[in-house]
Amino acid sequence: MTLPLDIFVVGNIACGKTTLGRLLAEQIAQACFVPEPHDKNPFLPLYLCDQTRWGFTSTLYYYLGYARAAAEVSAKNPSRYCFIDAGTWSNALLYAEYLRGEEVISRDEFDFYQQLRLIIDQAYPRPAPTAFIFVHLAPSACYERMKRRGWSYQTPITIEYIEILQGYLEKMRAAVCEMGIAVLDISSGEIDFTQPHGQRTAVQQVEHFLRTIA
Repeated sequence: MTLPLDIFVVGNIACGKTTLGRLLAEQIAQACFVPEPHDKNPFLPLYLCDQTRWGFTSTLYYYLGYARAAAEVSAKNPSRYCFIDAGTWSNALLYAEYLRGEEVISRDEFDFYQQLRLIIDQAYPRPAPTAFIFVHLAPSACYERMKRRGWSYQTPITIEYIEILQGYLEKMRAAVCEMGIAVLDISSGEIDFTQPHGQRTAVQQVEHFLRTIA
């Protein structure tokens, strides 16, 4: 089976990455969408209440969930383009780096996480990422959107946490660029993915981007 081109849609909490990823899978030919399996992670609500206790467990469980989800979608829906909501790379380059950088987990835990994610990668092999789409939105706007949608498990999330994640997102983007992987930046503050005009604009930008990297 030929694996699709993996395109990771990443960004801060409630920035619109899921809405964009679903839109692209619906509007772009030969595309599929891999959702973020947050509803299948029993450790996520615990992590948001006690990061030090549950950071390692929740993040590793998420990594496994992302890997499984991508494999399942690809098996059921072979496509040329696979738009992945956050995914393993966000897990490793954003959240794991946050846990290490903020000393939420120990160095030994971080090293063990790296060992285990390599084992997961061997069990669920994927091609190298084709590209990343970074969805940009100010932390304050992310926080307001998160509060409006009212997901109960996100109640403990603070604006300070979102602001700190923003810094790690910027580091992640720099790391991806250093790897030579193509990057597209889209502002969900300027383009409304829920309205027809904004949807057309976003899809057109991504289609043009895909032509440049094909």
